[in-house]
Amino acid sequence: MVPRSAATILSALGLVLAATMPVAAQSQGQGQVQGGNQSRGQQQEQTTLEKIGIGGDLKPYFSLFGGGVFVQEASLEGTNSLDGDLSHDLGFLVGVTGGFEPRENLRAEGEFAFRQVDASTLSLTAPGFSGFSPGDTRMDGQVRTFSFMGNLWFDLPVGGDFITPFLGGGVGIAELAYNEVRADDNDTLFADDGDFNFAYQLGSGLSFRLFPKLRMDAAYRYFVVVDPEVTLAGNERIETEFDSHNFLVSFRLNF
Repeated sequence: MVPRSAATILSALGLVLAATMPVAAQSQGQGQVQGGNQSRGQQQEQTTLEKIGIGGDLKPYFSLFGGGVFVQEASLEGTNSLDGDLSHDLGFLVGVTGGFEPRENLRAEGEFAFRQVDASTLSLTAPGFSGFSPGDTRMDGQVRTFSFMGNLWFDLPVGGDFITPFLGGGVGIAELAYNEVRADDNDTLFADDGDFNFAYQLGSGLSFRLFPKLRMDAAYRYFVVVDPEVTLAGNERIETEFDSHNFLVSFRLNF
């Protein structure tokens, strides 16, 4: 025989369970509806991405690169009728990229690169420049660029996974800097100034699979800083050029 107090407790528990069962059922139903809505939303989002060609696995990657730089002879046009050219010795570049693959055979990346070449020969025509006579002057100092680029590279599926050709290019901004460019014989300063301008590059290369997640790229890039201007030591503003041919090797790690 159950004591009256125990019977009272059991009756109370029964009432509580009876009251909570509809609530639990309602919560479960709402959870199922919400789960269904969330699943449909994910399916719709996936369908939208698939329509524009973006897959679910973006395959992020990181790369380091370096190589040699040949800069074409740069024309110098001043505001006070100064006219001439500056030639350069061979130089180098180093850089880093980070990117992803929004769709098969397409890579999008951000790039930072540093280039440096030594100034070689300054060839001026009349009227020359303070401290520099018309003619050729052997120069010392460096011409540098710091560039920030956004690139797109298209991998061509023609050589299998081991060797993959690619081509593409990018746009961005770059600083062209004349670093203590001066006459080699008498140390007269020519320019020590820099300027940020629009930049672009075009390139192609071959990608080699070293390991499942590591590739080596051998590439050529034509890199240009558009219409940079620098101020000479005599405060004359000149417009110059930076058209370069870059030969580089990069190591790309996929995640």
